[in-house]
Amino acid sequence: MFKNLSKSPRCQGYPGDYIIVSIKTYRPNKKVKRGEIYKGVLSRVSYKIKRYGQIRVQCTTNAVVLLNTRELPLGSRVLQPVMRELRIKKHFKILSLAAVVI
Repeated sequence: MFKNLSKSPRCQGYPGDYIIVSIKTYRPNKKVKRGEIYKGVLSRVSYKIKRYGQIRVQCTTNAVVLLNTRELPLGSRVLQPVMRELRIKKHFKILSLAAVVI
């Protein structure tokens, strides 16, 4: 992650925040190449998040959905789970592509 593009300067990103990323590893014959810079949306974070009713949710890994220049998802599917907090930031396209919403 290069930079967190949220409005408040936080040291941690929250699900739904825009970030700037650089591709370090990739699979051959795909749309992205090594070293390219993209804008992305955090879909999962590995620290605990408080929800209503004193529920805390934590994922094991961090995840990003890459975006194109029109800020639409670069891929056609999101195979891994995404967090429900994307609904607060109005990323409905990512939620509709996701297989599981946590």
